[in-house]
Amino acid sequence: MERLQSPETRAAQIVEDMLRQSAVDPLVSGDYLERIRREGITVSTLLTRLAKQGYMLHGSAIQLPVLLPHPGDDDHEAEKRTVGVYATDVADIALFKATVANSQLAAAYDSYTMGWYTEKFPHPEHNYVQFYATVPIDGARRAGYVYVLSKDNFRKLDDGEYVNEGPVRPILILPVEPNDFAGEFKVTSSGS
Repeated sequence: MERLQSPETRAAQIVEDMLRQSAVDPLVSGDYLERIRREGITVSTLLTRLAKQGYMLHGSAIQLPVLLPHPGDDDHEAEKRTVGVYATDVADIALFKATVANSQLAAAYDSYTMGWYTEKFPHPEHNYVQFYATVPIDGARRAGYVYVLSKDNFRKLDDGEYVNEGPVRPILILPVEPNDFAGEFKVTSSGS
């Protein structure tokens, strides 16, 4: 009977189980990750389900009990230099931030640009996220963590980008692997 359910329904059940368990320990155990993969559910599907339920997502290389505010990555716009905890409501953006190592790219290249942009389609649920870099990222892939956060005190900066200027305690911490990020990625000369 369980196999006849859609991946979305199975993901919803796993999300409910994980949220119940998070009262005891926010770090998602390997048992849940094994169950997710055994059920044929992608990590992106699971995170999308959480975002649709109103949670914010934050990708990082390191595991922390509390996320502390830091300056934004983009120095070109004053708004993005806000000191805060940055988050997204787009699963693939969180997975990108968790699994691509900026520090390794910075050590290997004098200058590079990396990021994403969204393209709007007529139907709002079919937005497209394109990830890019001006250098190859193959050698900069790593395991990381996606934090699931309450949307309380987050304010929207841009499509897919939110900030909370105070510390944030995660509801869930999901360990992720490089192959969990399956977004489309292209190497460009200009960054867009």
